Amino acid sequence: LSGSVLLSIDQKQKPFAYGDTLCILGNPVQPAPATNPNVFDYARYLSLKNILHTHYIDSNQYRLLGAGNRLNWKRLAYELRHELN
Repeated sequence: LSGSVLLSIDQKQKPFAYGDTLCILGNPVQPAPATNPNVFDYARYLSLKNILHTHYIDSNQYRLLGAGNRLNWKRLAYELRHELN
């Protein structure tokens, strides 16, 4: 794959933290382009953000391989943001 993958995780799952390493099963897919003129083109929107594939996983399609560094400033910022929401 080239570019980024937008990963969607089942809401019932424990959230992962920034920097965690996951093993994910399955195949990411390329979003289909818009087929009608003058409608929102989700595939183009994602490609402008360098996201070229999407992937939805549920509880049987991942395994946590390792936790990221707890003292990473980006991880701390993401955790603070999550707590404030």
